[in-house]
Amino acid sequence: MGTRLAGTMIWAVLCATTALGQDQGPAAEVDQDRLLASIRGLPAPRAARGDEQSRANLLEAQQQLFDAFEKLGLSPRLEPIDLPGGSKDGPESARYCNVIVDLPGTDQASEVLVVSAHFDAVVGSPGADDDGTGVAAVLEIARILRERPMRRTVRLCLFNLEELGMVGSFYHVAQMVQARADEDDGGERVVGMICLDMLGYFTDEPGSQTSPIKAIPGVFEPPTVGDFIAVVGLLGHHRFNQSVVDAMVEASPGAKVWLADFSPIPLPDMMRSDHAAFLLAGVAAVMVTDTANFRNPHYHTGTDAVGTLDAARFTAVVRGLVGAVYALAGPVQAEGDDPADPTTTAPTDVDAALQGEVGVGGLGDEVEVFGEVFEGLLEACGGVVSARGDLLPDAVDEFGADGGEIAQLGEIAGAGGQLDAVRSLAQGIGVLDDGAALRIGVALLDASGGEK
Repeated sequence: MGTRLAGTMIWAVLCATTALGQDQGPAAEVDQDRLLASIRGLPAPRAARGDEQSRANLLEAQQQLFDAFEKLGLSPRLEPIDLPGGSKDGPESARYCNVIVDLPGTDQASEVLVVSAHFDAVVGSPGADDDGTGVAAVLEIARILRERPMRRTVRLCLFNLEELGMVGSFYHVAQMVQARADEDDGGERVVGMICLDMLGYFTDEPGSQTSPIKAIPGVFEPPTVGDFIAVVGLLGHHRFNQSVVDAMVEASPGAKVWLADFSPIPLPDMMRSDHAAFLLAGVAAVMVTDTANFRNPHYHTGTDAVGTLDAARFTAVVRGLVGAVYALAGPVQAEGDDPADPTTTAPTDVDAALQGEVGVGGLGDEVEVFGEVFEGLLEACGGVVSARGDLLPDAVDEFGADGGEIAQLGEIAGAGGQLDAVRSLAQGIGVLDDGAALRIGVALLDASGGEK
């Protein structure tokens, strides 16, 4: 993976040909049969808006996952959710909850790395890829890392009600933000978040991969074959995003990983899972995904079954994730370990990426980080974004009047629904001040014909 965006918006690919059997450290402990068994063991269908059996299955899955963590010797907790139209205060057996467990850190325990998946599914779907694969990966991370000392705390969150609009994760983040405001969070800081949502569908068929962002000849050429796993984030968190990808490929050279973090603003198709709430709360967060409906024909259907998954490539992805979480959390060197072994020490570049600095680190002191398509935008705003995350100056009143680059922005943004997300960017991510964010949102909407 390159470390510059070099004037264009790209998805950078990292692919290595080393055999999976050469994996080192905890990644080598990932077991394919156990992963598939975890998916098969989830009750199906399981949906909060389904029939009585679906709702009962969802509650059963909730308890089953809680019990699975307990059987690993961990101390999970149920976080009751305030569901619109319902209450978190009903009978315990009928409450929808998130299932959360910590792998406590050592000397940097107040720094928390969140890893999540969601265990609900849409009505009528078995939910194998969406998101049984993510749930199985989280369980595997718990199994493998629970007895490996790590400097930072790893918080494993199995969110409920994602299919109702990320209800569980937004509730969780609201509690997190309130605790911070009340100074009741014990001084902890969430240094990063990795959302696992659909990890198991791959294909080598030509034309099997589509994109929410149209091709722009000479500027952006989206992939057309669905043979990779995507890591999706925002440009302002590039250092964190890159660290996740690098650690995945280091741990699982057989995995093919694409990084998509070219956009400084949260485009709708990049905000369709539980990482969205964390991004809007100012936390560096990525979604790891096989891209859902842009590849998988079984997405949100009754055929989303275990038999449709590519077990080998799914396992390679989970190996990468186990290694990435371990590296980001900071392995504690044990007596007798080789200090030169990267699996026993926390890499200094990972530490730097988790310091919480907003910016695009590694791209130079003063760079036009948006690339060719955004040059007009940068000129209109009167400056550039530095690697330290300097705010864009307010856009002039006539922002976007020239049209050319802004029309391309609108094409990239797609149809509608941008303004609220762009407004939230100013509050949550800190790359743009409110005036610039609002004007950019209006320009995107005008150019794409979207609804305000």
